[in-house]
Amino acid sequence: MIAPPALGKSQGVLAGPSAPVASSVHVASSSGVHQFQAAVASLGTGAGPAEGIPLGCHVNPGGITGLCGAPALPRFHGGVGTIGPPIGSVPRGGTPGALFGAAMAYDAAPNVQAVILFGGARPSGYVSSETWSFVAGVWTNDTTYVSGAPPRWGAAMAYDAGDGYLLMEGGCVSPSSQGFCAISVSQTWSLGPSGWIPEDLQSFQNPSLGPGAIYDAAMTYDAVDNYVLLFGGAIGWANPPPPSMGPPPPPPPPEIRVQGNTWAFSAGSWANLSASGSPSPRWGASLAYYPPLSIVILFGGTNRTEIHPGVVDSDTWQWKNGSWQSLRLVPAPGGRWDATFYYDPVTQALRLFGGALEVGTPSNDEWDFASAGWSIVQPNVPPNPTTPDPRYAAMSAYDSFDGIFLYTGGLNPAGSALSDAWSYSLGRWSELSSGVAFPKGPPSRWEESLTFQAGSVVGEGQGLLFGGEQCTPSRCFVLGDTWTYANGLWAKLAPRVSPSPRFGAAMAADPATGKVLLFGGCGIICPLGDTWSFAGGKWTLLHPGTSPSARYFASLTYDAVDSMMVLFGGCEGGHRSCPDGDTWIFTAGEWVNATGSTGPTPPARFGAGSDGSSGFAVIFGGMGATGGLNDLWWFENFTWVLLPVGPLTLPQAVVFPTFVYDPVDLEFLLWSGCPSTGCPGFGVYEYVFNGSFANVTLPHGGPTVPIGWYPWLPTGAWIPPVPSYGASAMFEPLDGPVGYVLIFGGRTNSGESSSVTEGFIGGSWNALTTWT
Repeated sequence: MIAPPALGKSQGVLAGPSAPVASSVHVASSSGVHQFQAAVASLGTGAGPAEGIPLGCHVNPGGITGLCGAPALPRFHGGVGTIGPPIGSVPRGGTPGALFGAAMAYDAAPNVQAVILFGGARPSGYVSSETWSFVAGVWTNDTTYVSGAPPRWGAAMAYDAGDGYLLMEGGCVSPSSQGFCAISVSQTWSLGPSGWIPEDLQSFQNPSLGPGAIYDAAMTYDAVDNYVLLFGGAIGWANPPPPSMGPPPPPPPPEIRVQGNTWAFSAGSWANLSASGSPSPRWGASLAYYPPLSIVILFGGTNRTEIHPGVVDSDTWQWKNGSWQSLRLVPAPGGRWDATFYYDPVTQALRLFGGALEVGTPSNDEWDFASAGWSIVQPNVPPNPTTPDPRYAAMSAYDSFDGIFLYTGGLNPAGSALSDAWSYSLGRWSELSSGVAFPKGPPSRWEESLTFQAGSVVGEGQGLLFGGEQCTPSRCFVLGDTWTYANGLWAKLAPRVSPSPRFGAAMAADPATGKVLLFGGCGIICPLGDTWSFAGGKWTLLHPGTSPSARYFASLTYDAVDSMMVLFGGCEGGHRSCPDGDTWIFTAGEWVNATGSTGPTPPARFGAGSDGSSGFAVIFGGMGATGGLNDLWWFENFTWVLLPVGPLTLPQAVVFPTFVYDPVDLEFLLWSGCPSTGCPGFGVYEYVFNGSFANVTLPHGGPTVPIGWYPWLPTGAWIPPVPSYGASAMFEPLDGPVGYVLIFGGRTNSGESSSVTEGFIGGSWNALTTWT
């Protein structure tokens, strides 16, 4: 009977169309009445301050005074009227503890970006009024700075993206009795800088103007209709209003406790959208917005009460164009209530997890809803370290900042409240500790984009990683996260604007300007042809007059001699040519086609190794029109030059190799990749090179040798990475006395992506311990 999750949080609107007329306002003097009447009349015409900020007026809860406010101003930490530090800025340690039925949602406001948890019931029966935030893997108790709402469990919570704040509706203020509620409340709250504040005063005074005293209703934000949608819920025995709002109404009879109304919340007020043909009355249903089809999906719930055993629903409904439509889908999950339900932007599916089944037994099965209908991801499994135990009434939300589904608490088969917390990302559950909760580095992936970005002054800089594709042996998921690497540490960024999730994007850094250029890749749209720049912690979409065709698996390197970016090859996919063989340069903010300007042109290819750390744009191997390649080219003065093989045998032809220049050891390092015999192959080669065609005197007192390929001979502790393909690499010049080659990720022969970070220096591999 606990509210299913939605998305959520902060700022508030106390007026709009529902603003009361001036005659309902009581003030001390007639002049005050006239002033307020004039204000209401003026605001009714849309007038406002010069800045264009919309205003609203409302009656104080006690009916004593009339107030006007500026609802469009940020009402949360960091905005106007801030009280206390920002949410999550004062970590206090610990976790919310054993809990069930708390309201939890993600606040997408730019100045918050945190999962917020409020209330819930403890095993002792105590009902909580604590507010917790979850940011970057850490729980913080913000109750000292965020107060105002009475204790409750079973409230519904969602982020109202149209109005820009976290919305909480209803709940139960009495201890739980086998999941049932004695006293529910009809209160709508939003989270502001001074804490939780009443959001809809009309329904406070008259519950019939809102959903009423409900708990365990289903609520989510409907992005296509731009309102928060609420369905169903149950009514407790009594409904005490807030102070100074009159006597409580009589308790409703048991026969009408379960509700089947549909409500929409927008601009500070509720509207009843109930109509014939709606789902049957129920509480504990799962409700979520499905962006690919611009619809809201409702599943399950129950109408049982303390007196009536009722039924458990297993039907699926969609909300579209202002009405409900029943979807008769086979297969479908079994009937249940109080399951978690959320949209995963990576898999582009709604994920249903757990809940109480028809016989009342908690479950831990997983189902996905996508355009083709329901599909089972995992059946019920016994308790094990890799999956949360069966439960219902858990708290959950999709954490957009950290890119995970956060799942905590709930009731187990014995009816005991749980205190564990889990993250779910790209097909895997991970139990979170009470401290820093995440693996100390990027999640596993392959074909990500990685480069070293120089700082504005000498001795400053960082590695920059974006996107990629995370794979299990059975499926892959596209990523769109941004990470930095500096001083041996990975750190995740949360830029407000960034490229869409993708893998196979071409990315390189300009050491002269410190900017990073990213082009193309493959994501939900494939191929992509957009151009982005990264500097100062921000991504910026560029709009050059001319661009290369959309593609992925292209090579992009920086030519320091000519001070320009060089892009070659790639795959356009679909019904167009693959591979590509054109050459483009990027300079002064524009792309220029330099194909065949002078000299020979490398054969068309995609998935080649490329690197510009040597000062030249260099590519190796890749997949050509007739198979794998093992040639090595450099670009200088608008001319491609085929580099000599040298005295020894060439490496075998490979696609998706790891290829990087080590300026300390004066060599290109070639690691693994996909040869024709299968992915991945194993082999490490060094191409000795000093930027010219002269013989090279090896560092550290080594001999003078011709430029060319040499098989790698291990030195020191030989612990190479697991063979992989599509791993990324860069030279990190600032760590240690001389710097080192950094290799990350890749995909192994099992089809699984890797999250291993390795260092290569002086002929030895070193597993790096990298913690955020």
